[in-house]
Amino acid sequence: MADDSNDARKEIDLLELTAHIVSAYVEKNRLPASGLSDLIASVSASISSLGQPPAPVAAPLVPAVNP
Repeated sequence: MADDSNDARKEIDLLELTAHIVSAYVEKNRLPASGLSDLIASVSASISSLGQPPAPVAAPLVPAVNP
């Protein structure tokens, strides 16, 4: 049960941080209303990915046959 409470608190923190960052950005920069949802999604995804291991780098593709 403590994990549920901790997860809920992390979600609230994520929402608060996202709101503060987006609010500060919109206060200083012009942004069309249609771009607000994209900005919120981008900021939220960026914050969520903090502390996560980086995505593995794919090995470069090598052709099976040389031209």
